[in-house]
Order: sequence, then structure tokens, then C-alpha cells
Amino acid sequence: MKEKNLHAVTLTFSGEIKDLFSKLRQNYQQYIKYTIVPHITLVYPFAPKVDISIINKMLEEVAKRTSPFTLVMSGIEYFQGHNNVAYVAIANKQPVKELHIDLIRSLRGLIK
Repeated sequence: MKEKNLHAVTLTFSGEIKDLFSKLRQNYQQYIKYTIVPHITLVYPFAPKVDISIINKMLEEVAKRTSPFTLVMSGIEYFQGHNNVAYVAIANKQPVKELHIDLIRSLRGLIK
């Protein structure tokens, strides 16, 4: 049975980079059934086990202790599956991986 009201944690883009990604996406829009704002998924869709305000507080704590970092993009890649996805690859993955790990550890027991 599919969960309703799933949540995810993502990094989104603004300004020129968002405009660039949106422009690149326009070429493929005819093949896409839905549109999602350009983003990096840090925590895949989950169902909260507690009130969402508790999860939001934990996310704020992680954000406060995370140092700013710069992403370096390295071209377009893709993966095939239920939803074929083209994406801009990240060259310096370590900061994103560290943030992902911190989020997963911090949310342990709060999400399913």
C-alpha cells in the first residue's frame, strides 16, 4: 500500500542557475509527464512517524551546523527506470554526501 503525504528533503536552486536548468529542461518537456523544480534529493520521500514540526526542527538544527559549500557541476548524465531522469552531475559529491548522512542520522527513528 502506498503512503500518502510523503515528504522529501531537497536542495533547490535560485537565480541564474535555476534559469539555466529550466532552460535545459524545456528541450525535454515534451517527454515529461510532470514537472518538478530543479533540485538535489537529500532524503528520498518518507512518511513521518512524528509530527512534522519535530522533523522541521531537526532539519533546522542540521542546517545550522552545516557549513556553506559550493557545488561544481560536471555535465549531464541520466538513469533509466520507472521514471527516466536526466540530471546535471555533481563533480564534488563529498559535501552533499556528508549533508545526506547527517540528515539520515538526525532523522533516524522519526521517519519511515
